[in-house]
Amino acid sequence: MTVLDVKNLSVEFQLKKGRATVIRELSYSIAEKEILGIVGESGCGKSVTSLALMRLLPENGRITQGNIRLGNTELLALSESEMEKVRGGRMAMIFQEPMTALNPVLKIGDQISEQILAHEERISVAEAWERAIEMLKLVGIPSPQLRVHQYPHELSGGMRQRAMIAMALSTRPQFLIADEPTTALDVTIQAQILQLIQEVQEKFKMSVQFITHDLGVISEIADRVLVMYGGLLCELAPSTTIFSQPRHPYTLALLEARPRLGKKVERLKTIEGTVPGILERPTGCPFSNRCPRALPECAQLLPDETHISSQHVIRCFNPEPKP
Repeated sequence: MTVLDVKNLSVEFQLKKGRATVIRELSYSIAEKEILGIVGESGCGKSVTSLALMRLLPENGRITQGNIRLGNTELLALSESEMEKVRGGRMAMIFQEPMTALNPVLKIGDQISEQILAHEERISVAEAWERAIEMLKLVGIPSPQLRVHQYPHELSGGMRQRAMIAMALSTRPQFLIADEPTTALDVTIQAQILQLIQEVQEKFKMSVQFITHDLGVISEIADRVLVMYGGLLCELAPSTTIFSQPRHPYTLALLEARPRLGKKVERLKTIEGTVPGILERPTGCPFSNRCPRALPECAQLLPDETHISSQHVIRCFNPEPKP
């Protein structure tokens, strides 16, 4: 069963120098109990996509076309009051930086219980507070009865991230967005957070959209992978296929640029050139100015989605040959 279905989503920002399309004709879906990883360099549109799904774009951003369906609900057809019932209820988001996402002047317990009370009418303040303690215990925070009375600055980075996860899970959503939840955490804590997300995903049978720039994290957690560049889908395939049979030149370039244990190299490979600004992107493929396989038409024409198989999609005029 499909939990999330995104069709031809486009997002633009109004800037001082003009309008810029930051997401272009993006289509993908996420099945029940599936983890979809979205990967790409900074500025490729990963976080903007998630904010569009939550309808939390900044004032200068707007969705210009497309459909976003959560189950049988078309999210773009909902009023703001109707969307508020969905946001934080049926769908939730773990934000990238917990120190800015959490309110610094409210206790952890107040913030979690507030979300529960906002989405569940038949629950008392005392019951919401008890569930907040229960959720902190679920995500592995020690002494949850004590932590609910503490402020965000009194928790470590890893514990703040766990508190964010507890808040997101407090209403038992069917769809969870995790926006780089391991950023700025050390490797040990990062591994613990990844394991925690997998455990709660299985426990609550959620579908998850997991955003990261780290291919190592993607290989650990994702069932399928969506590779983005310049606001465009480059490649979408099962995780094993992305790592063993990448077909888009950008996907291959990302894989070749990662360090590998046990393999001695003089220098890591890099992707030549720079990411074009959002007002400088070509009308065609945004990767065309850095792509070693670019054809004359790549900068002028946007390639259509090509289905290599039933589960493998790319947008490329000149893909890498099959390994």
